[in-house]
Amino acid sequence: MITDVGEAFQAARDAYAANANGPLALDFGLKTLFATNEGDLLGRDFLRKLKALDETLSGIARHVQRSGRKPRTSKRYVRHAERTRGYIRTELNRIINRLIATRRPSRLFLERLNFRSSRFSRQMNRLLQNCGRSVLQTKLQALSDEFGIETTEVVSAYTSQTCSCCGYVDKRNRPSQEQFSCKWCGNKMHADVNASRNIGSERFRSFTVLRPGIRKAVLDVLVSEHIERNKRRRGSPSDPRETNPYFEDWKPEVRFLPLAASCEWQKGV
Repeated sequence: MITDVGEAFQAARDAYAANANGPLALDFGLKTLFATNEGDLLGRDFLRKLKALDETLSGIARHVQRSGRKPRTSKRYVRHAERTRGYIRTELNRIINRLIATRRPSRLFLERLNFRSSRFSRQMNRLLQNCGRSVLQTKLQALSDEFGIETTEVVSAYTSQTCSCCGYVDKRNRPSQEQFSCKWCGNKMHADVNASRNIGSERFRSFTVLRPGIRKAVLDVLVSEHIERNKRRRGSPSDPRETNPYFEDWKPEVRFLPLAASCEWQKGV
């Protein structure tokens, strides 16, 4: 039996659009699964649970390999791998559903997701990459079909090092995994929230196509824009850009007094 759901989906899209709240930007991580430009931190237990699953998965794999067999020939390994896939699938869908229910975004901006991590075994990384990407793509397509929520992938280069307020890019802006502290304007916030705000900002939205040399192109734009916005008079306080390798080619132009920058987050970003 074939059922035409076109009219039902159109009605759902119209109802959703009438109460949508504008675009939402997402930063993906494993310690915090998703952070939004609104300050939400979702899936903060994801990494801990995956590490526990990985210990069991890699332990079974080592035991099977010592007997000269491949892990996929073990029924116990296969069962545990399926359990891991089930957890990844459930958690991703749960969090996306919660975001849609609470934030009601009209559009999603997110980075191109890489589910791999050096913290996990080869087996877990393979499961994460294959299962995680497939589940997320399927979910995003379902949101588009049912609610008309379109998704735009943004190049994530330097989003974790760039201040979402003043646009200053520096490795030292992120002293720890969770902390962001701008060397230029003093902006402080959770590092994942800062990254998500960059992903949703105009300065990164234009970089939507992955191509060779894209990281350098992004850095060149960030550096040149910051120089143009912050040409100041010479002064005695040190300019953090003078010791920043990203500004190496611009040193003659960065010897200015870094005044406090305005950090107001703009609505609609």
